[in-house]
Amino acid sequence: MLNESWTSLAAAVVVLAASFVGRGDMRRLVSLVALTGLLVAMLRMPLHVSIPEGDYRNYVDGRSGFRSYMVEQVTFEFHLSSQIVRGFDAALGSTDSSPVAAFHWLSRLTALVFVAGLVALGFLERWSERVVRYLALAVAVPTAALFYGYHEFGYLPAALEATAIPLGLIALERQRWRLLALSTALLGIGSALHGFGLIGLGFMLLVALVHVLRDRKLATREGLLRVGNAAVYGIAGWVAWIPIYPILLHSDLVAGHADEAPLRPLFHPKPYPDYHRIADPVFSSLGLRDIGYELWITGVVLLALLVFVASRLRVPVALAAIPVVLFIVLWWPIQGIGEEVDLIASVFPPLFAVAWLVAPSRRLTVLALVLLVGGQWALHHILSPAFIDEGGEI
Repeated sequence: MLNESWTSLAAAVVVLAASFVGRGDMRRLVSLVALTGLLVAMLRMPLHVSIPEGDYRNYVDGRSGFRSYMVEQVTFEFHLSSQIVRGFDAALGSTDSSPVAAFHWLSRLTALVFVAGLVALGFLERWSERVVRYLALAVAVPTAALFYGYHEFGYLPAALEATAIPLGLIALERQRWRLLALSTALLGIGSALHGFGLIGLGFMLLVALVHVLRDRKLATREGLLRVGNAAVYGIAGWVAWIPIYPILLHSDLVAGHADEAPLRPLFHPKPYPDYHRIADPVFSSLGLRDIGYELWITGVVLLALLVFVASRLRVPVALAAIPVVLFIVLWWPIQGIGEEVDLIASVFPPLFAVAWLVAPSRRLTVLALVLLVGGQWALHHILSPAFIDEGGEI
């Protein structure tokens, strides 16, 4: 995955350099060229990973395995994305090799959505210096390397969060409530792609609620109704697809892992017999090591930059990020943080909010980029074969 990371960082540096250009049309041109080149690389460069890609092997283990996961039943945890794969498989002829090709097309679609969303945000903000700097940081996020073709579902919400979260912050900064509804609707769709998208949806709604309650002019019944309206759009984006599965596709909806909550114990190792694994406690050398890598890769360390941010949204973002950080600390990646890297990609959506808030400052943007480069190193380390599954088995 090293080549993919270097390609993304190169694109990020070019886009960041464009933010120093005084003319808006030149910022737009350079950014579009860099983002187009990044998209081509994501579509054409094969992703090099030397570890198992989550449960991907089970999904494509012959026609019977694929039908079990994607056709005969719909797993609630990733109900929409599984049916997109099912659609690609059908379009490819439902052959023995089409499940693999279907996942390839899903990853390509995800890369297209990620880059297209950033381009749309650039046009919305007229390629201002701030939005161009944000685009550079969004491209440099360590787990953006997964958009080169990772075959799993957990990272899919991040493709929408990179656009939806700054869109929601813009809505709050300018009191454009329709944009907030659009933001939460996109986050709801991300939640339908994978349940970890609910972290982003919950975060955005909590930011909006705290912002409204802290503003005397907005802390009214009307202001609370606007936040409630945004929540309705988010929930609709998440579950509006569900009637389609039994009625049109004749597939049963099952919980899958959606009803499970594997958590790290605090002080003593905890066996999980169903998974044949032992969870290392938070307060142990292995537990603290894994948590440290997660905090670095997901960009939690960038929260420290909020101290230097003047935006009124600084406090709402910081407060709404607290439960997300606690979740990262307590959540136990069952197969190890290497094999569960797709989930790590979606576990800290506040990163995109921090990136948007630091983007007005050139110095803070450069510092944030340096911290993200450090996260790239941590990502490559946890994806090394020697690191995988050191939590142990029963």
